[in-house]
Amino acid sequence: MQKRRKRDNYAERKNKDGTVSRFSIPTINGKPKWVKIPSRPEYIGKRGARRHLEECRQQYGGDWTTDTFEQAAAAHLRFIEGGTYGTYRVREQAIRLHLNPHLAKKRIVDIRRADVQDFIRTKAASLSPRYVRLNLVATLRAILHPYVADDRLPRNAASGSPAFQYPPTPRVSTRIDGMPATKISADGRTLVEGGRALTGREVALLLNHAAPQHWPLFLTMVYTGMRLGEALAMQWLYLSEGEGEGGIGLYAVEYNVDKRNQLAALKTRSSRATIALSTVVVDALREQRATVAAAALTAGKAWTDLGLIFPRLGLCKHWGHPHEQRPIRNALARAAHRAGIGHVRPHDLRHTCASLLISEGLNIKQVSSHLRHSSVGVTLDTYGHLYPADRDEVAYAMDRILGIAESG
Repeated sequence: MQKRRKRDNYAERKNKDGTVSRFSIPTINGKPKWVKIPSRPEYIGKRGARRHLEECRQQYGGDWTTDTFEQAAAAHLRFIEGGTYGTYRVREQAIRLHLNPHLAKKRIVDIRRADVQDFIRTKAASLSPRYVRLNLVATLRAILHPYVADDRLPRNAASGSPAFQYPPTPRVSTRIDGMPATKISADGRTLVEGGRALTGREVALLLNHAAPQHWPLFLTMVYTGMRLGEALAMQWLYLSEGEGEGGIGLYAVEYNVDKRNQLAALKTRSSRATIALSTVVVDALREQRATVAAAALTAGKAWTDLGLIFPRLGLCKHWGHPHEQRPIRNALARAAHRAGIGHVRPHDLRHTCASLLISEGLNIKQVSSHLRHSSVGVTLDTYGHLYPADRDEVAYAMDRILGIAESG
């Protein structure tokens, strides 16, 4: 009995005499065609089988697709539309802003590796090489993959070897400096690179120029170092007002507001922790509770009670729902502009919290715990330069220790 072993476009058949026949199986006119691979040196092994398959396709005419890249990209977006929103958003942006302008009308069967390398070279001149590799080229590879799997494309031009050449990625320090540097985002916007930490005077100016409805939120973020999504997801259920020593409050961080404006899981496991709230924050949140209660009475049946500390208020269609992040970012930028302290991002308030705690003499373990970093090493890498160099103090300490030892 003859035994067959088939995989994709290749198959083997064991003959009665013990020999093995090998076959290439190209798709011709929509049907698989079995072609025996000759026993010649150039067709030995996997590379030889691939070489023979390509020759068969050239001889008989492969059933390749005629889709343009624009059509293939649209089909890919329809396929992933029901999946993870973040993936869909990243790939839709990569297609709309970068891939379609470069490849839209080109047939995908005509895309060559040289075309992909030219695309990389063009985009890496204005974008991060890491972004080009992980977002743009990865999206192109995902678009072409189903065509190769269905035998409608001879190969995926965005994958394989030799590896594509990318310019070296410049190393950007994660340390927080006084003045922000700028960079250009993927969609052409000017962003702040790295971040900045405000001084105590700048914090006071910022809060004094913040809109009344945003002042409690910005104050809470400065004092707690919470990320914007975490602050917007704060709920009364997890707040303990003034139950610590000296009226200190406690808050258990449990959720985050994602870019779809929904409550979601936190960024890391270490982010789920209980943090202390100063009496200033506790008093501000008490006033915020009264503001939210008054808004709920005004909204009546239109109010959606999610128990949020900073819900949407005012004349809107979604009373009580989580805030969108973009209006909050814009409100913070306007407050900073009015205060005359330059551009400030929400994450800069987290940097500010760390900087002010360090300036007050808190050790790295206390700062790391308050910011809920995954390890002390993350805190040290980001903020370690803010600690004074205590080399002399170390020497004096050794003198005191040795002096004690000698006198004993």
